[in-house]
Amino acid sequence: MGMLSEDPDAEAAAAAAAELEGMGEEGETDATEAGNGSSGGGKGGKKPRLIWTPNLHARFLSAVHQLGIKNAVPKTILQMMGVKGMTRENVASHLQKYRLYLKRLF
Repeated sequence: MGMLSEDPDAEAAAAAAAELEGMGEEGETDATEAGNGSSGGGKGGKKPRLIWTPNLHARFLSAVHQLGIKNAVPKTILQMMGVKGMTRENVASHLQKYRLYLKRLF
């Protein structure tokens, strides 16, 4: 078994490095997911949690601002972001959290 890092900054840096490795020629990225330490061989197992890196969040914000917060829907945001491996559910959850964040600001 490998050592688990207790430093959140080191984990964030590793996630960012993994995202950069996933960059294609056209700037398309793979969604960065954190492993949960289990071997996902069973039926109905949990998918790894998506890590919203600063780059992914910037793509999300760009899509939301182009659409407008009231017209932003997960399916359209997902298409505009163009990230392999990301699901509509990942975007829907992030959009919900972002709307709650905006609500607290104003």
